[in-house]
Amino acid sequence: MTWARGAGAARASLCVAALVAALSRCSPRVVDAVDLRAQDDGGATADAGAGLVWPNETSTKNSDPWIAAHHDDIVEMHPRLIVLDFYDGTGAARPFDVSNVQDIAQQQIDAIAEGSRYHGYSDPSAPAFLNYELVKVVDLTDHPAPAGWTHASSTLLPVDSSGAFDLSALFSADFAHNYGEPDPADPSRDLALCDLFERGIINELWLAVADAPPRQPGLFVESKQVYDDQNRPVAQSFASCTGYACYPGPPVPRCNVTVRIAHLDPRFELGCDLIVRSIGIENMRLAIPYMQKNALDFIDHDFDSRFGVPFASWEDLCDTSTAQQQPPATAQPGCVEYPSPSVAQGTYADGGAWTIAPFVQGCGSAHFPANARFKWDYVNTQPVQSRCEHYGMHDGPDGGDLPDLYRADKVTAYTQRYGDPDAGGSGGCGGGWQVYYRQNMPGLNNRAHAADGSPMKNWWPFLFY
Repeated sequence: MTWARGAGAARASLCVAALVAALSRCSPRVVDAVDLRAQDDGGATADAGAGLVWPNETSTKNSDPWIAAHHDDIVEMHPRLIVLDFYDGTGAARPFDVSNVQDIAQQQIDAIAEGSRYHGYSDPSAPAFLNYELVKVVDLTDHPAPAGWTHASSTLLPVDSSGAFDLSALFSADFAHNYGEPDPADPSRDLALCDLFERGIINELWLAVADAPPRQPGLFVESKQVYDDQNRPVAQSFASCTGYACYPGPPVPRCNVTVRIAHLDPRFELGCDLIVRSIGIENMRLAIPYMQKNALDFIDHDFDSRFGVPFASWEDLCDTSTAQQQPPATAQPGCVEYPSPSVAQGTYADGGAWTIAPFVQGCGSAHFPANARFKWDYVNTQPVQSRCEHYGMHDGPDGGDLPDLYRADKVTAYTQRYGDPDAGGSGGCGGGWQVYYRQNMPGLNNRAHAADGSPMKNWWPFLFY
């Protein structure tokens, strides 16, 4: 892994001997940028048995037709990642530098890997499918910040004339030198962001920023290649709203492959950034018909067709217009009640009552755990029926999925590892739920069936379609 100082300064390895004492360790998943491009036995396999690993010598970029063609044979994905660190640490309780951001990025990588272990909570041998490789952290902090500077992030954070974060600047030729990737055909020119995505040098970009809006970037934005129902790319068609926020239009460029840009919060628990990435998983259905056909049931977005109610999801029913814009949200009034584990009820805005009985849901969603009473309710202890752990298996006595009681203690261990130990009763961002939720998504070696009765595809490769 490389630690680079922005503005064209010389790049230095984070793991050279001179820094070992200062940083004390180098994570085993963070590898040198040069080594990352080197692959064993042609790049087709790498200690993954007979399965394929992506990226490889043949395929490196997002939206490569190779991914769809080999979807069912891929056993590991190692997306390449660059982190831009703009966080000065202004106002932080302790000194903060780029090595801390590297550590936080690695913790987020580890949490994503854990969430990609299909049924990992009950199967210790379940492998991690997503193993991000951190190419480099680019230091774009102030050294030091100007006197009187009050923003948490640096003067190098690109903003427009109104002071709002300027995403388009990250794609510009002027900004390209910060990525530190010379054009092999013209070493005097540095590759810009679209070049990095289109050449497969990176598959995702993370931004370490700790400012409030308008300086805050979109927490996760994606320009995603659209596919048809045969998983073939639709030429020149990209979906803009598959992220947590919509990918802006011009002047922000649209590259020729899927572009993924995510937030990395250096202040809060890992679960907060897992939420925005989970919403990106849920929204893949807007670009990939396979997910539209097979994910709505799991993410509880088909209540209207399944239960005959006039709302498709809790998001549609629960009024969050006056709610806090981020968790925790314990002050919200409950819009769903569970008088028993298999009954859900509540009232509409006009006072009319509704009841779903029996209520046997799919699993839940990033914002609404299986037993949520309101958005971001990660602390309810009521047990509620769900099909999280048996989704798509058709292992029940009636040929449906066997219901199981979702209880808060199912995620306790993950909350301790990925949640906020200081959140108390608020539940923070629900890091424990986010990991458990992801582990129940059909992943590698899943035992689920698709809507047409065929074996369910692993959902994770769709991220990089």
